[in-house]
Amino acid sequence: MKGAPDPSILTKRLVLSRIARADVDDLVAMLRNPGLYGFIGDAPASEADARARAERWLAGSPDPTVLWINYVARTREDGMLVGLAQATVLRASETVFGQCEIAYLVDPPAQRHGYGAEMMVGFCVELNGTLAPEEFTAHIFPGHTASEGVAKAVGLSPTEDYVDGERVWRATASRMG
Repeated sequence: MKGAPDPSILTKRLVLSRIARADVDDLVAMLRNPGLYGFIGDAPASEADARARAERWLAGSPDPTVLWINYVARTREDGMLVGLAQATVLRASETVFGQCEIAYLVDPPAQRHGYGAEMMVGFCVELNGTLAPEEFTAHIFPGHTASEGVAKAVGLSPTEDYVDGERVWRATASRMG
């Protein structure tokens, strides 16, 4: 392992930073927006459930063999919340990481502007360069073309595997750049 992910990741239009208490209200608003649930299913989170989820993200994984890495993405121009980039990384040893499962949410007002791909490419480049996990995976609902486009942008390819109705996309870390 080269080191921990940088606390701040810059892309052309975005600043990604580790989730902080100051982000909770914006994350709660995003999780309560019905537009977020078009493909991921379920209903908008209640205020209490959204706040509890954000608190879990802040606290991190209770399992020392699993890292939860959560970054918020905001526009460089005005600091508007764009979304959340997430990674669940399995620790093979103190300095070796196995699978890195990535996920993301784009706030509905920020959708359809290419922010998801920009956010996740920057995030995955940082994770690959610092943690060097053996492979990256993502679970994507079939037909969710926006998420499939993001997966392709970060170098993932669809597999024949499914988990809970979602197709597993995968790439070895060496394919990630």
